[in-house]
Amino acid sequence: MFTNTYYLEMASKKNPLNNNQKFTTVRDFRKFVLNDFRLKIEKEFFCDAAIKYKEAAGQIDLILDLELNFTLQEGLSILTGRKIDSLDIDFQLNNDYLFLKQLNILANQHLLRIDIEELTIAFSDCTLIIHRIFDRSITKQIKEIVKKIDDNKLAITKGFSSIPYEIHIPVFEEKSWNNQLDILTVRLKETNQNDYFKFWALYFEEAIEASIYNVKSQESFDGELAMIS
Repeated sequence: MFTNTYYLEMASKKNPLNNNQKFTTVRDFRKFVLNDFRLKIEKEFFCDAAIKYKEAAGQIDLILDLELNFTLQEGLSILTGRKIDSLDIDFQLNNDYLFLKQLNILANQHLLRIDIEELTIAFSDCTLIIHRIFDRSITKQIKEIVKKIDDNKLAITKGFSSIPYEIHIPVFEEKSWNNQLDILTVRLKETNQNDYFKFWALYFEEAIEASIYNVKSQESFDGELAMIS
């Protein structure tokens, strides 16, 4: 169980990376996240970023909420192709997201383990919620996840005629106790990197329940699911 939850506020302009000291207090950690990590995210994703983090014994889990002033279609073009219309904004083509490198620096500067528990990317018409399914799963898979969403954008939006207001990634297929019903539920055990690319939950304004999207077949169907909390 988490012992402390912190919401980040404005902090000093001093940059802890200017020295080789490791962070030993929450205050030092907060300064780094605000002055370096958060700003790196905002610059790279062209967004406003909010960060909450939870501290447990030996680990800090980050919850990142990114708000982009673009539609899903525009935002995916920026995140995958690094372009706005015909304007090429990619300064380091084929490189990893720079904020991930910053996260590695952050981890090396702190005595605790640091990971991303949940990443929310809110476009003007759709919100992506990406859940951690194993240690460092989001940091290892975020580029591939965004690319896969872009590859499936026509199918999940029905040719942009019906855009889901929320997408949860991933959900998992699991047999019920009587083997008569397939229940989709989020699991944290026995997972691997490919599990991000099997099933997603799509929420549409015209429907009460979520539609379950099969990434491989690019088809949706009704199902029951439980979210990570």
